Amino acid sequence: MGDIVQCEALEPREDNFKIQCAFVKGHRGDHRFPDFGQDLTPEIRLRNALDVALNENEDWERKYAELLDANTQTELDLIGKRNEVYRERDACVALMAKLALKLGYPAGLGKHPAGDESWDRDWLNIVYIEIPHPSGKPAQLSWHIHDSELPMFAFLPSYSEPWDGHTTAEKYQHMAEFCGDKA
Repeated sequence: MGDIVQCEALEPREDNFKIQCAFVKGHRGDHRFPDFGQDLTPEIRLRNALDVALNENEDWERKYAELLDANTQTELDLIGKRNEVYRERDACVALMAKLALKLGYPAGLGKHPAGDESWDRDWLNIVYIEIPHPSGKPAQLSWHIHDSELPMFAFLPSYSEPWDGHTTAEKYQHMAEFCGDKA
């Protein structure tokens, strides 16, 4: 049984007694209970109302658990779809890196700084590809890849150049320019 986190205003209303409670996990309910007797003190009426609320809360917890299970399955389905999209993207990145090496462009596997706590530990590997840029300086492209995708990139040499600070938008702009698209 969950604890009541907060109870708000009690209002006598004709033959009903109203209590508003915040239950476990932030659930908020507005409950009306029968008047448990005109001659009962407000404290006894409150205790009786809370007993009813706690019994309702047990039912709510069961319903919440069922909903959580359904939401968890939905979340797992979404994670599966996301992982599938990353596998497809990484297959394309692997192909680009292989072609870059065959054309003589630098490409390799680098590491995200280990001290950066903002990245998940499973996503610290980075594929780098350098392509020609109109400025004369090569444009660096990079993609973080999941540890589970490393076998796809086993052909890549180590890459020791630091990240040049390019944004995702700049990366795709460089790719578009390389492919002849001025957009």
